[in-house]
Amino acid sequence: MNRKLIYSLITILFTTVIIYANSISNGYNIDDSLVMTNNNLIGFGNWKSIFTQYSYQSSEYNFAYRPLSLFSFYLENLLFGKSPQVSHLINLILYITLNFILFLLLFKVSNNLFSSLIISLLFTSFPLHTEVVDNIKNRDELFVAISGFLALYFTICSIITDKKYHLLLIFVFSFLGILFKESFIIFPFIIALNAVFFDVKPKFYTNAFIFIKYLAISGAAIFINFIIKFYFLDKTTINREFEFFENPLFFSTVTDRILPSIYIIGYYISLLLSPFQHSYYYGYNTVNYHDYLSLSFILGVLFLISIPIVFIYHNKKNKLLIIGVIILVINLLAISNFIKPLVGIVAERFILNGSLGFCIVLYFLLQSIVNYLVKESYHQKILLIVCSFVFLSYSIKTITRNNDWESELSLYSHDIKNVPTSVKANEMLAGIYFKNYFIANNITPLNTSEKYYLNALSLYPKN
Repeated sequence: MNRKLIYSLITILFTTVIIYANSISNGYNIDDSLVMTNNNLIGFGNWKSIFTQYSYQSSEYNFAYRPLSLFSFYLENLLFGKSPQVSHLINLILYITLNFILFLLLFKVSNNLFSSLIISLLFTSFPLHTEVVDNIKNRDELFVAISGFLALYFTICSIITDKKYHLLLIFVFSFLGILFKESFIIFPFIIALNAVFFDVKPKFYTNAFIFIKYLAISGAAIFINFIIKFYFLDKTTINREFEFFENPLFFSTVTDRILPSIYIIGYYISLLLSPFQHSYYYGYNTVNYHDYLSLSFILGVLFLISIPIVFIYHNKKNKLLIIGVIILVINLLAISNFIKPLVGIVAERFILNGSLGFCIVLYFLLQSIVNYLVKESYHQKILLIVCSFVFLSYSIKTITRNNDWESELSLYSHDIKNVPTSVKANEMLAGIYFKNYFIANNITPLNTSEKYYLNALSLYPKN
């Protein structure tokens, strides 16, 4: 490994630590009880049950099979006990690991240290990642990203060097990825499409064979996971019921979801373009997907129209840009609610993988603007200044956002200002104030709780 590569990795390490250092002192927060404070499977001696039972269970329901993610919490509890500071530190270490992998992936594709480092720093500081890093339960998303991008890295390696063991590594990391969380299911398509477009062949059937080959290697790992679940898990699954205010699209048909999915894609694009107003929960009445004259819907339409144009114009010319577009498009299509409605309609954690694609696209967009406006001799210097400004604005917002995740009360009370019409956000804020009434033995939290419960009822009277 050359010296410049090592310096780049050190830069990424220190940058990530500086940006997320203030998150380590935070406590447990929303849904962390599912994996640390209220999950019997992470108790001592229960490690076998983690692999033979559903990951989340209660008297009302059991759902999801994420044994490797839960096993990480089991080991953490075994070694360190229930310490939110240790949990946050582990999340930070995993995020640093992910950033290292992405930098090496970008460099493998582009062989350009400058662009790889800049894009990596944009990703590292991207404010929407705070939900994944600061929320302990979302460690599973970090594991999925690490596994998925390692599989993609070895996909590129296998095309460049044609070593058979790279194919085995693709399978291994795909197998691990799906055991971390079901959201890994998008990666076989990311892997297969990138395999095709990284080295496009002149004949269609050759490209089709490459696509099927890599899709089968990664997909086989997912198929084996389904077999494991079939034989090991209790067949009487009790899935939790979803409410209308969590996502009205749960009660729709695929046809009904065509136009809303375009709006939701545009909504995510608006979040990516301006990642400075956050919410831990969106849900009903916040994402107004029936507004087909809105900016979100227009952005969704323009994005879908631009996809074939990018592929046609940049085919073979810019492999890194094509890879970025593929990652972004597949992630957006998967979380658009078209194929499967998702809890909350929109969530910042859902776009973690796609945000790498966005950072790649953003970098090349800024590069094109600078190249057009500035003399060639100043291109790289001006581009560095522009990207540094974006990086600095991202970093400041991320550091500030970490403080919001200090506790449930700080998170809920801050975010309600950004999503005042979210039924679930009002209800959850009311609940935390109601809980604080018993702790503080003071009437003020009770009055505030009533206020937000009434807000939730006014937004959705059937609640």
